[in-house]
Amino acid sequence: MLSPTVFWRIAEDIPKKLSWTLIVLSIAIPIALWWLVSEYIATHYEVYAIFLPTPLRTLEALQRLWSEGILLTDIAYSMFRVFSGFFLAALISVPLGVLMGAFASWRSLLEPMDM
Repeated sequence: MLSPTVFWRIAEDIPKKLSWTLIVLSIAIPIALWWLVSEYIATHYEVYAIFLPTPLRTLEALQRLWSEGILLTDIAYSMFRVFSGFFLAALISVPLGVLMGAFASWRSLLEPMDM
């Protein structure tokens, strides 16, 4: 049996079996919650099931996209959108941050209000 403080010791390894158990649980619990919530939504709110499909429906769609040969193209488009959004956000926020750091007038214009 593990001592009660095994989780709270600083820089001490935990037993290998416990480590693997925690790894498996960190994957299994979110998937189980996803399954339960999506099944509940599918049975009680049919319209909203489109927005949160079950893990099984997700795997079926993944298999279909892979077999049709469009999965990698869709992934590439999604990555382009994510990186484009990040680039545009940085393009706007970095100059504004420099202006706010350099000039009090810009800082007072763009800083959140203190209540």
